[in-house]
Amino acid sequence: MFERAEEKNATFQSYNESRKKQLERVNSNSSNNNNSVVVVVVVVVVVVVVVVAAAVVAVVVVFVVLVHVVVVVKRYPDERKFHHHRFQSPTPVNTLLDLARQLYCKRPQLTQLKHSVPLQKMPNRFVVVAAVEVVAAAAVVVAAVGVVAAAAAVVVVVVVVVVVVVVVVVVVVVVVFATTAAVVVVVVAAAVVVLVL
Repeated sequence: MFERAEEKNATFQSYNESRKKQLERVNSNSSNNNNSVVVVVVVVVVVVVVVVAAAVVAVVVVFVVLVHVVVVVKRYPDERKFHHHRFQSPTPVNTLLDLARQLYCKRPQLTQLKHSVPLQKMPNRFVVVAAVEVVAAAAVVVAAVGVVAAAAAVVVVVVVVVVVVVVVVVVVVVVVFATTAAVVVVVVAAAVVVLVL
């Protein structure tokens, strides 16, 4: 009887030890999973912030460059003054200035306007330029708000469902760059319209 009791105790102790090891493994796996989730969330947040910042900076740079090009081409029809401002601009902007001036000078009514109506008496043109600036600025603001909202949505989705992190990040990146491309296209089209008017 005593030997059987010892065998039962030994079996029970080995069972307890195995259960403890299993619990330790489960806790270790759970802790590793939690750490992995935290790392994934941090990486996703950093990626989204970088993408948003890059998109906003790209939109602002394109907007500023196009406004500079439109204003210089429209405000300085005289070739000497135009080249003076052209040489003060960076090389890529010079290329845009040359293209914009060629487009501006191809208008059939340009010669008559330059000889008949002084530039100072043409406020409508500057009103159009200002309108384009306002529209472009509004587009930039809308794009920035949309990008921030998308980033916030990504963070919430990552915290709730870790499985769909990759898909959501890809979708947000596509949305961000699509929004940026759309804003750039709108600004470019507006600038071309102003130049052709």
